[in-house]
Amino acid sequence: MDFAPPPGKVVDDAAVLTRLAAVEAALEQLCRAAAEPVGEHFGTLLDDVLRVLPTMADLPPDELCAESGP
Repeated sequence: MDFAPPPGKVVDDAAVLTRLAAVEAALEQLCRAAAEPVGEHFGTLLDDVLRVLPTMADLPPDELCAESGP
C-alpha cells in the first residue's frame, strides 16, 4: 500500500475508494493469515493487530469521501 497523500491535497472519490479497497484487501490477507497455523507467537501478534485495526464497518465509504473533500 502506498502512503497517504500529503495534507491539503485534494483527493477525489475514486482515489478514496481505491485506497479503501486496498485496505480491505490487506485486512482480508491478515485474517486469512491469522487462520493459518503460523506459530503461537506470530499468531498472537496477528490476533493483536487485527483487534486494534478498524473493521470495514468502521470505514464507511460515503463518510471517507466526504472527509477527503477540499
